[in-house]
Amino acid sequence: MKRGKKFVRWDENNCFCLCSTCNFRDKVDTNYHGRYVAWYIEKYGVEKYKDLEFRAEIKLTSVEIRETCNRIIEKYGNKGS
Repeated sequence: MKRGKKFVRWDENNCFCLCSTCNFRDKVDTNYHGRYVAWYIEKYGVEKYKDLEFRAEIKLTSVEIRETCNRIIEKYGNKGS
């Protein structure tokens, strides 16, 4: 799911590294995104993708986004400081 889907933006099931070329292509060519979907389904299965897709539609308030970020920081530590 793309970054605009706030509920899954930092979800470990939705974090994958892309080279700058692929990342740019995904922004300008909507058909290109289908390649990532097909890869995800092949690697993790259609049920996991459908769950991610469902959760991507959940709307969060700014408070909920902050709470999500705080949970991630608690889990992994604040490595940026």
